[in-house]
Amino acid sequence: PASITNRQLLLGQAQALADRFTQLSGRLAAVDDDVGAQLGAAVQEINSLASSIASLNEQIATAQAATGQPPNDLLDTRDRLVLKLGEFVDVQATAEQDGTLNVFVGSGQPLVLRAKSFALEAARDPFDASRLGIAYVANGALQPITEQLTGGRVGGLLSVQSDLIDPARNALGRIALGLADLVNDQQAIGFDLRGTFGQPLFATGSPLVLGASANTGSATLTARVPDPGALGTSDFQLRYTAGGWTATDVATGQ
Repeated sequence: PASITNRQLLLGQAQALADRFTQLSGRLAAVDDDVGAQLGAAVQEINSLASSIASLNEQIATAQAATGQPPNDLLDTRDRLVLKLGEFVDVQATAEQDGTLNVFVGSGQPLVLRAKSFALEAARDPFDASRLGIAYVANGALQPITEQLTGGRVGGLLSVQSDLIDPARNALGRIALGLADLVNDQQAIGFDLRGTFGQPLFATGSPLVLGASANTGSATLTARVPDPGALGTSDFQLRYTAGGWTATDVATGQ
């Protein structure tokens, strides 16, 4: 304990460990950013396909009304676009008597209604501005539908966020917090060169509390972890209504 050399060596190793945690966290953040960029590109492709399908719907309806026969070439082209759209996200389609096709995504949001197309937008998550989600554009307003989209490339990217990146971040944070707590407790029962009890070697940040973008009140919340051993992996959504506060486990809905 009295060796200055060993003390400096330990401090260097401790700093290297802290830097490693920071590096791993940064890599996860970079992967998350890349997923967001891919979601943005997928949304642009979906909007382009929806616009093309709506245009074909108009041509098909016009041709069928003029000849009384379905325009097979146009129908084949539209079918290929619908299949292509399905590579990006699960869709539901319904046919009209005039030959047009309506296309829906999510929980029934119309992407194409006859000759009119609607748009999706890559928007900031209302509960985490650092992450991109997907919103449905309705009358100029954005309606978040990230959790309602499944299948295709979009569903795969969203699964990467929820099933890989988030659990990895949570696990990394729990390891860092547990290790820091254990080392700091050991420090506190030892003495430094001056004979006083040791001070914490590692510092960890507090849990993040993020306000929803739709909040209109002025309340602010903080969080702390009194017992790292009891810390789970869940994120929680806190909501205040006339009935008071409720806390919901985001992963389970409970």
